[in-house]
Amino acid sequence: MFRKIITFIIIAAFLLNASPGISLANITQQALRPAAFAEDEAIDGRLPANLGKYAQLYEEAADICDEMARDEKNKKFWNPAKKKFWLAMLRKHLGKLPFKARFFYNEDKFEIGDIRINPFSSSHDSLESSNFIFRKKGLKNKKLAVATDLGFSTRLTIKKLMNSSTIILESNHDEKMLIEGPYPWHLKQRVKGKQGHLSNEQAVGVISRIIHPGLKNLILAHLSEINNTPEIAHSLMEDYLKMVNHDLNLVVSNQYEPTKLVNI
Repeated sequence: MFRKIITFIIIAAFLLNASPGISLANITQQALRPAAFAEDEAIDGRLPANLGKYAQLYEEAADICDEMARDEKNKKFWNPAKKKFWLAMLRKHLGKLPFKARFFYNEDKFEIGDIRINPFSSSHDSLESSNFIFRKKGLKNKKLAVATDLGFSTRLTIKKLMNSSTIILESNHDEKMLIEGPYPWHLKQRVKGKQGHLSNEQAVGVISRIIHPGLKNLILAHLSEINNTPEIAHSLMEDYLKMVNHDLNLVVSNQYEPTKLVNI
């Protein structure tokens, strides 16, 4: 989940000529996992040896943890042990950053350069799962929406996606392939559940609710390698777009290579 968010923010940042941001809430998901996870990661609480010039980032993270701990609403999530573990997990996931991190929560709108960013929640089985809206100042008709890790499309999601000029939308699985595929039953239930992933059919359903003349680009994302194919996802969405006579740039993304640059 965390890697996915970082990837999409970096993609959007490059598309919009901005610097990326990072969700504090998603990183903290790791800190709230069971103790067995910590043991499995072999975290002993020692300070990372390769902090280098990024030491300030970790110090800022520690300050944020302290600030959160002072917030009565969040006290139950934080103690010194979890704070130490969180810092270690931060190092593990981020490593050395070529940019300064920006921490935020869902609906905590912020700006990086001339890009306005609105993170909002998604229906997924992780703490503070986030999707994003990106706008560039002065371009009212340009709006990039990123919506993946969706068990279903909430009213909030539909509202946020409306009037987008470009949408990166999850089209995770073909329902028949998932049911007949090799996944164990509990995993099939998770993927199909309300905190799982959108199927190709559900992705079409989302677009049918928010399609408008200004929607110019649609990038289908987060396709399962086991339970989907690019051809199936593309064909189903293309059939719908032809039915409603809406011409746009339909792209199916690939996790192993970038798409061509898109004019948002």
